[in-house]
Amino acid sequence: MDAITCIKKLGYVRTLTFATVDKNGHPQVRSISAIHYESDAIYFYTARGKNFCQQLMADGHVQILALTKYKEMIRFSAVAKPVPDDEQEYWKDVIFKEQPYLANVYPGDTRSIGIIFYIRDAQIEYFFLGCHHIDREYCKQNTISVCNASGYATTAVSELAIGLMLDVYRKISFLNQKTRELQGRGSILGCQLKNKTVGIVGTGAIGCETALMLQKLSCNVIAYSRTVRAEIIKANIPYVSLEELMERSDIISLHTPLNPSTYHLISKDMLKLCKPSAILINTARGNVV
Repeated sequence: MDAITCIKKLGYVRTLTFATVDKNGHPQVRSISAIHYESDAIYFYTARGKNFCQQLMADGHVQILALTKYKEMIRFSAVAKPVPDDEQEYWKDVIFKEQPYLANVYPGDTRSIGIIFYIRDAQIEYFFLGCHHIDREYCKQNTISVCNASGYATTAVSELAIGLMLDVYRKISFLNQKTRELQGRGSILGCQLKNKTVGIVGTGAIGCETALMLQKLSCNVIAYSRTVRAEIIKANIPYVSLEELMERSDIISLHTPLNPSTYHLISKDMLKLCKPSAILINTARGNVV
């Protein structure tokens, strides 16, 4: 989103978390509620002399995180600039009038220890692997650049997928609840991952890493994907049709993006092909199923 859209969205927020980094690489973070919104800018008051303020004066680049009243998390990068000296008192009057509590925090002339900054240049940042939830056509028409954060959580998602497999097979969540209720496991027994056939649907970065991790756990891994990955071939993991994968797998792990070709890829008919004991792990998107 462009700067004005960011600012309008942030108009629903009363406190923003600002973060910048000093010359030594140390983060400087502050929550700021002394904020005034205009249609094309954000003005905020912060105390002088602090490392955060000094870094803003020196560089101006900040990351801002906020939660709107609609429970929408927004994170964007921005450039903060000090208001010209001859406008400082005007904007202090505006902010102190809107937020009377500031007069108690900075009584009398002590408000002079602070400085007013403004933000007009901003760019929204969505930290997701996919972009299916963004209106790409609207962005194109309005010259708004969109990029995903591919690679930022490859290992984390792979480990999560395997953790969910273990949770189901070893009944971890179920038995945890039983323990909290001071009950025993009774006759409940778990299953082993070793020698199980795991079907990986989608061998992008996450699917590929998940497959290689599972191989090290002595699983028999098979894969289905629109594109063939050299790492999968090198690891002697066979590519099969989706139908064969669904029929053979003890565990099916989904790692595809959501797009028109993968919408409801795992249909009712596909699920009918599965073994009665098969489990489905979906760390991709809900509408893939």
